[in-house]
Amino acid sequence: MFLEEQKKLKEAIIESNKEYPFASAIYVNSTCTTGLIGDDVDAVCKEMTEELGKDVVAFNTPGFSGVSQSKGHHITNDAVFDRLVGTKEPPKTTGYDICLIGEYNIDGDLWVLEKYLTEMGLNILSRFSGDASHDELCWMHRSKLNLVRCQRSATYIADLIEEKYGVPYKKS
Repeated sequence: MFLEEQKKLKEAIIESNKEYPFASAIYVNSTCTTGLIGDDVDAVCKEMTEELGKDVVAFNTPGFSGVSQSKGHHITNDAVFDRLVGTKEPPKTTGYDICLIGEYNIDGDLWVLEKYLTEMGLNILSRFSGDASHDELCWMHRSKLNLVRCQRSATYIADLIEEKYGVPYKKS
């Protein structure tokens, strides 16, 4: 039986789904309060995934803890890798598929970079996490090369993808 707070979370997820019915997923980020109370966010998300028929993913990063929020980045990378990467297939692939990992599209720099890469004949299969869709995160394993833009927090997920799926990466 859910605690009152967990019932409220379930209601909020249902309301979000009503507001954005065409979204392919719902992400739930825990807060400091949630972490202190000890709500079982994972159980609620699992139940809601089954009930709604779409991914409802919990990110247990209360306050994005750690020095410079680094622990929160690490936890989020683990959650993306464990729960999303490799769970879907892209609609098409090419021999020139790349992923931009650690690209946050600050001030629109991603749009300029995308233009250059496309002109070079590369297909950007996924962006993690700026301008990414849920599905793009799920099919990161089909890239031929990952370009790591933020070496501080993004190299970790590039390492995981290389280890499990054999996709090499280059720090850019």
